[in-house]
Amino acid sequence: MSLLFPDRCPACGELLDGIPKDEDLLCRSCRYRWELEKHHPCPDCGLSEDICGCSRDVDSVTRHLVRYVSEMSGEEPLPLPNRLILAAKERYDRRLYSFLASELAVIIGELAYGDNSVIITSPPRGFLSVVRTGTDQGAGIAKLAAKYAGLRYKKLILRRGSSKQKLLNAAGRTENAEKSYRLVRGAAKICRGRHIILFDDIITTGATVSACRKLLYECGAMQVSTAALALSRSSRIVKKINSRYKTDETEE
Repeated sequence: MSLLFPDRCPACGELLDGIPKDEDLLCRSCRYRWELEKHHPCPDCGLSEDICGCSRDVDSVTRHLVRYVSEMSGEEPLPLPNRLILAAKERYDRRLYSFLASELAVIIGELAYGDNSVIITSPPRGFLSVVRTGTDQGAGIAKLAAKYAGLRYKKLILRRGSSKQKLLNAAGRTENAEKSYRLVRGAAKICRGRHIILFDDIITTGATVSACRKLLYECGAMQVSTAALALSRSSRIVKKINSRYKTDETEE
């Protein structure tokens, strides 16, 4: 079967011949670039993206792995994190989901502080998007990450019909998010007195995680932390920090 459908890097499509399946899920070149992305400095606090705690939701302990570059011109090549996250949204790919989940499991484990009672959950994807792509990437990645971190995933949040967040401005996203989600029946029994880690693939304005976090607190959660694959950064800010980063490297 592997001869007919050989494993390829989910980021660039390169054949993974010679790379053991248990060693890595990306080709060596893309793995190197992914590590560089994680260590880019945050434009707000200066720490690397993967340890930065900066958030669009100031009332939540938040961690993310990389930056997702937004507002790009059509001529600019997509950064590696953009390609991986967009690919995960478009189709289920075992290797890609496993890679992203294994990376996410690291920050989930750190947020859990060794507490095995912590619950992982995620806001569901819109029904039409699931029908079109055949996957809810948020739930799929979060379930695997919970498994890798030795924690439990629970579906606690349901979605009502609404406009797509990406089509709205910041104010519209906040209003839309507040009316787009509700809790499953029996959520209070699961959440009461627990630490819940809420996962979203990309945090843009923070409207989705803020609305869901509010619901989880209202049903009795003791603490709600947020984990994400990426925090959205505008291309203008990224270019500015990249320029400064390269200058610093030259001076050293």
